[in-house]
Amino acid sequence: EQKPIQHLAASTKWVLGVSFFMAVLFFLASCFFVQWTGRFGSMGIVLLSMALWVSFGSILVYIGTKARMPILTVMLGLALLFSPLADNHTVPTLKGTSDLVNNRLTIGEAFDRWSTRLEHDYPRKEPGKKDPTPHPVFIVATEGGGIRAAYWTAAVLTALDDDIPGFRDHLFAVSGVSGGSVGAAIYAALVTRQMDLGAPQKLRPGAQQILAYDALAPTLSAMTQQDFVQRFLPFAFLPDRGRALEGGWEEAWKKEFQGDDRLGRGFLALLRGREDRMPSFFLNGTTVETGERMIGSNCQIKSPEFSHALDVFAAAGSDLRVSTTAHNSARFTYVSPAGTFLHTAFKDNYEKVRYTPYDCKPGRRCEHVVDGGYLDNSGAITAAEIVKAIQNRATDPSSPHIPVEPHVIVISYRKEPPPFAVPERWLNEVLSPVRAIMATRGARADLAVGQVAPQTDAQVIDFRLVQRQGTIPMPLGWLLSLHTRSAIDAQVGGSAKENHDSMVTVVNILQSTIRPDQTQSEAAAAPAMKEMNYQ
Repeated sequence: EQKPIQHLAASTKWVLGVSFFMAVLFFLASCFFVQWTGRFGSMGIVLLSMALWVSFGSILVYIGTKARMPILTVMLGLALLFSPLADNHTVPTLKGTSDLVNNRLTIGEAFDRWSTRLEHDYPRKEPGKKDPTPHPVFIVATEGGGIRAAYWTAAVLTALDDDIPGFRDHLFAVSGVSGGSVGAAIYAALVTRQMDLGAPQKLRPGAQQILAYDALAPTLSAMTQQDFVQRFLPFAFLPDRGRALEGGWEEAWKKEFQGDDRLGRGFLALLRGREDRMPSFFLNGTTVETGERMIGSNCQIKSPEFSHALDVFAAAGSDLRVSTTAHNSARFTYVSPAGTFLHTAFKDNYEKVRYTPYDCKPGRRCEHVVDGGYLDNSGAITAAEIVKAIQNRATDPSSPHIPVEPHVIVISYRKEPPPFAVPERWLNEVLSPVRAIMATRGARADLAVGQVAPQTDAQVIDFRLVQRQGTIPMPLGWLLSLHTRSAIDAQVGGSAKENHDSMVTVVNILQSTIRPDQTQSEAAAAPAMKEMNYQ
């Protein structure tokens, strides 16, 4: 027979009481000061959470035993019953910003504005020639891979920007997936900060510091505390781990640039009015319900330019934080939850303005967005569509007809030598369909990259992060060690042997943009040849 709790030894009751108090205290700290709890570190939070939940679990088991009730089974049943009501993963929007969503340019309009500026800065008319030489235009496709992809993407983009004058002037679009989208968002924020300061400043050191921050620790804190408790409650109100991850990126930015909360500001507001001076961004997620792409962009996402793709901002009806926009593309399996969109922005005109293909009522939870890597982990599908939109614009009677020559930069990761595929033998009857579905994720990305050149006739330039056998591992996750970051940094830049040929290719392409006067020469790529020893 179970004895009453009063009969426990004083030391046991004291330990249980202190543990329970600490568990409540840590839970509240995680709810209201989640970035502070990240100071315990990722592994420290996991171990601390396991230890603190023991006291609460002991009390639950005691109550269940006393009441002769299978308490754990009851709790599991409650979690299943409350699951439609306990969704606390609603994508946070910025109220009063619907005009920013509705007034976005189409990709054709954005390209017209951007290419007109390019033609003004780099005049191409040559004496004696009827048709001027086309402008080189770069479109970037950067693949997913957690913080490794984020760090590598930011390293490549900032190296190109810092080391090759004129590169940014010719960069029209960046298509990112998962971690690649995070790196692209960091690059976008760094460029806008540089533009606001009005002074030349190296971008790469800032990117290195921001992406060295441990954003995984607060995410794990939220996962093991409020997100866990929320599963057993019939109404959603606790802050989720997705917002903790976004807050980690924002905290890293604020730590590097005191007084600047750029990642916590609206994505569309940040890029508004800069369409002619910096690239447009296309951050690819995946919808749970249909498996289609769901793209967050400062341009409108609609047919025919983008086939079978939904618009993140149209679904939200409002602007989103820079961190949220990147996160919607980087909702890594289980570490980040699927983001839920609430359709509240178009209540008064809902039947006329149906931005969602789903049967959703205003004010109700609708489609969900997860990591873009489920459909295409390369970003190349969207990049190819951007190239085609540029090429089609050249034949549009309403366009300025500025001649351009597109080049696609692919930012990727590969192991060398490539590992051999191992034949599967265990439980093939059961696991073969699952294994095939998982394997197609990488195969689709390789196929998408391989189809860019045949479909568009654009030159493909590959910046590849190489993992060699016996070298420092470059893991897939949300936290990188100093040694890993150093190993990644060593593969791009003026002194790097890896990707040297790709840098030379970009420099050579931009050689044609050299202009005679002093202002033009500052934007040309020729000085980079001497400075970077790329001859």
